Amino acid sequence: MQAHLYEILEKAIKAPSGHNTQPWKFKTTANVITIFPDYERALPIVDADNYALLISLGCALENIVITAAHFGNNTSVQMDLQNEDKEQITIILTRFTFKSNDLFLAILT
Repeated sequence: MQAHLYEILEKAIKAPSGHNTQPWKFKTTANVITIFPDYERALPIVDADNYALLISLGCALENIVITAAHFGNNTSVQMDLQNEDKEQITIILTRFTFKSNDLFLAILT
């Protein structure tokens, strides 16, 4: 398993979400993180079309990309949010030479 996978996911869950619902689920393998929308955490009164829920997924994705880069990983992102039965965001991690990332420091707080 990817050495820093736990830390990457730990930062992903710090992403902002509507009313802090954290409407996502993660699945991991050695070098892949998949994000699934969790509609059980949807807010139908204030977010009837799930627009904010999907923005929250994007925020979690951005935290993953930033944190993965901090730990020396390139990311390749594939999204399928059109097919209701298979909605997911897939992030493939590949190693590269470490680069400092100032955005990572903003996630820590």
